Amino acid sequence: LHNPLPMDRVYFLNPGESMSVGDRTLTAVKPPSFDAPETTGFYDDRSGGFFSSDCFGALMPSSPGQNAADIPEQELKEGQTLWATIDAPWLQQVDRGMFAAELKKIGQMEPKVVLSSHLPPADGCMTQRLLDTLASAPQAQPFVGPDQEGLQAMLAQMTG
Repeated sequence: LHNPLPMDRVYFLNPGESMSVGDRTLTAVKPPSFDAPETTGFYDDRSGGFFSSDCFGALMPSSPGQNAADIPEQELKEGQTLWATIDAPWLQQVDRGMFAAELKKIGQMEPKVVLSSHLPPADGCMTQRLLDTLASAPQAQPFVGPDQEGLQAMLAQMTG
């Protein structure tokens, strides 16, 4: 059963626009990496939290724990790079100067915590590390999905 969201609870914000929510202001931010044109992040001026949507996601081989800082550095870098090549394959074609400028804007926000849809919370001290990894994504090997033989092997593992 589908229950539509009450329209009096819907409020559209475009990047750069803000709204007061109780004791804080939320500012809409276009993340530098995204999988859909309507993707929007938010910066909370009170907590210093940057809700980055899936911009800083990472694919992890095992449960990542409660904080991104708990993930070994190389494992996080590889997981974040793999995520970027799958979630935003257009990064290989981006103007790197423009992309670097967008990444710099996030760094200048100096978030106290980065909250991604596909990564545990990352304390602000990790922001530059996350940005550096994302900056290298345009040079990463493009993701190539499995072929029919690979699919059959995966299905055999699932049923066997």
